[in-house]
Amino acid sequence: SEHTAKYKSQLLSGKRFADLTGGFGIDFSYIARGFDEGLYIERDERLCQIATHNFALLGLDHAKVMNGNSEEILESLPQLDWIFIDPARRDSAGRKVVAFSDCEPDVTALEKQLLQKARKVMVKCSPMLDITAAGRQLHSIEAIHVVAVNNECKELLFILGEEKGSKAPVTCANIRKDGTETFTF
Repeated sequence: SEHTAKYKSQLLSGKRFADLTGGFGIDFSYIARGFDEGLYIERDERLCQIATHNFALLGLDHAKVMNGNSEEILESLPQLDWIFIDPARRDSAGRKVVAFSDCEPDVTALEKQLLQKARKVMVKCSPMLDITAAGRQLHSIEAIHVVAVNNECKELLFILGEEKGSKAPVTCANIRKDGTETFTF
């Protein structure tokens, strides 16, 4: 949603970032404003055409659209400040999935490669994901954000990087019309 995209855009900034799972480009269009260069990668050619059109209308002249499989493109990407990835949470039959290993791409299998290409990685996940289990599967968690809109949990965000600790801080953000409430523990 627009609200959660705005929230994410406040967490990421730098010179260059890539969205490995572009989709309709809502997250990308907000996050890209904090960077000099943004790479939008999407495997669906039609979504790439829509994104190219929309990014021009939004004045995102520094956006580069790439059509292809992000897992295959990842190796050829330049060094980045941030990678954003929102793995598909539906299986081949269209059923909802939650676990990292069931999503595409599987970020647990790509974690090391992602962090070789970028200083930081933001992984957007289902609000149904077990945070404790995720902590056992991902080895580079620096922070976790639980994002809600009007008291309804919408997504979990895992920030990966080199500065991981034994206990990553968890920030709960509730986005409301009158502002955002945040609690960190």
